[in-house]
Amino acid sequence: MIDVVHTKQGKSFTGLVAYLLEGSKGQENPERVGWTETRNLATDRAKTAARVMAATALDQSRLKSEAGISNAGRKSANHVLHYTLSWAEDQEPSREEMMRAVNGSLAVLGEKAGKKGGRKGKAGREAKRDQFASEHQVLVVSHEDTKQPHVHVVVNRVHPEHGVMLPAGHDFRKLSRWAEKYERETSGILIDQRVINNAARDREESVPGQKRVPRDVYELEGPANDNRPATEKLRTEQRAKDAALAKESAAHRADQKKAWADLSAASKARLHQHRDTSAAKLRKAERTARDAFSDDWTTLYHEHRVATTAFERSEEHLAGRAINALKAVLSLRAPVNVLWSQGARKAQLEKAQDQQERELAARQRDSVDKARKEATAKADAERTKLAHLYNRERAELILKQRTAKAELRKRWKTREIERKQAWEQHHKEMAALPEAKSHGEQTTKPNDRIARALKVLEAARKTTKDQDRDPNRQEDRDR
Repeated sequence: MIDVVHTKQGKSFTGLVAYLLEGSKGQENPERVGWTETRNLATDRAKTAARVMAATALDQSRLKSEAGISNAGRKSANHVLHYTLSWAEDQEPSREEMMRAVNGSLAVLGEKAGKKGGRKGKAGREAKRDQFASEHQVLVVSHEDTKQPHVHVVVNRVHPEHGVMLPAGHDFRKLSRWAEKYERETSGILIDQRVINNAARDREESVPGQKRVPRDVYELEGPANDNRPATEKLRTEQRAKDAALAKESAAHRADQKKAWADLSAASKARLHQHRDTSAAKLRKAERTARDAFSDDWTTLYHEHRVATTAFERSEEHLAGRAINALKAVLSLRAPVNVLWSQGARKAQLEKAQDQQERELAARQRDSVDKARKEATAKADAERTKLAHLYNRERAELILKQRTAKAELRKRWKTREIERKQAWEQHHKEMAALPEAKSHGEQTTKPNDRIARALKVLEAARKTTKDQDRDPNRQEDRDR
C-alpha cells in the first residue's frame, strides 16, 4: 500500500532541500535522512543538486531562446514541485523498490503532445511536445525518522534542455491513479477510498476535496488506522483546536486583505477629490488674474478712441497734419512719407495702438502664468501631504499587521508544543498499559463514507442487472 501524502508547488529549491536534509529550524535532525538519489543531474550531492536546479530555473529564458521557443505568455515562479510517497508501517520496501515507485510516479506527471480538451465547451490548448517529469531534474530524499517508510521527491519544473515548464494540471489525480495501479501490480492491498474516488472520476463525477493533514501532524498522530477510543478522542480534540486556530488565521488574512483594500480605496478617493479641487482652484486663479486687467483694457480702449478722434480732427487742416506727422516721427521713428501721406500717418497711429495692446496683453499673460504657477505649487504641496499621509497610514498598518501576525505565529508555536506534548503523553500512557487494556473496546465504526460508497456500488450493480434484463435495452444493443 502506498500513499501520496501531498503535491505542492514552490519557489525555493535550497530552502526545501535544507528542510528535507536537516529539519525545521530549531528542530534539526540530519540523522533522519536514509539516502538521497538524483535524476538528470551531474551530481549526487543533495545540496549541490538544489543549487544546480535553482540555476537551471533562473536560466529558463536563455534555454527557451536557444531552443527557438518564444518567451511570450504568462510566466510562473513556481519552479519547484514537491510530493511524498509513503508506505504502511508493516512494509519494509528496499531502496530499489522505492526508486521503482518514484520512477513510476515521475512517468505520469506531465502530458503527451496533441489537443487538450477545454472545460464546458471552452477551446482546448495544443500541447506541442511530450513532456513528463522523468525528463526533468529530480532529487529524491528518503527519511527514516518515522514508523512509515517514505521518500520526498523534488522536481525542477523547468526542463533542463528547452526550458519549458512541466505542465502541472491535476497532479494529485494523476498520482492517485498511478498509486492504485501500482498497488494492484505489487502488493494487491488497495486503499478503498482511492479506488472509489478514481472510479467516480472515470464516471466524470465530482469528488469532494479532502483537506490533507500536514506531514508533521500526520507523523505525530501515529498510524492512521489506530482507532482506539482514547486515540480517536485525542485526535478529534487536537484537530478541533487546530481547526479553530486555523479559522482565526483565515479571518486574520481576510481582515488584512480588507484593510489594504480600504486603505487603497481611501487614498484613491482623496487623490480624486484633490485632483478635482485643484483643477477648480487653478481655473479660478487664472480667471481672477485675467479679470484683474478688465479695467486696464477699458481704459486703453477709451484712450485709443480719444486719440483716433483727435487724429481725424487734426487731419482737417494743415497745421494739424503737421502735428500728426511730427508725433509719428518722434514716437515711432516713422518713415519720411508720413510728412505728405495721410494713410501713412494713420497706419503709424494704429501701429502705436497695437503696440500698447500687445504690451497690456503680455502683462496679462504674465499675471495669469504667475497665478497658474502659484496654484500648481499649492496643489503639489497638498498632493505631497496626501502622499505623506498615505505613507504614514501604510506604515501604521504594516506595523499593526506584523504585530498581529507575530502574535498569531506565537500562538501557532504554542499550539504545536501543546499538540506534541499531548500526543507524547498519550503515547507514553498507551505504552505503559497492557495491550488488551490499551486497545480497549472498539467504539469507532468503519468509515461511513466507504460504507455508503459500497452501498452505491451495490445499487449500481443491481441497476445494471435490471437494465440487462430489459428487452428494450437488448433491442438497442442489436441495432
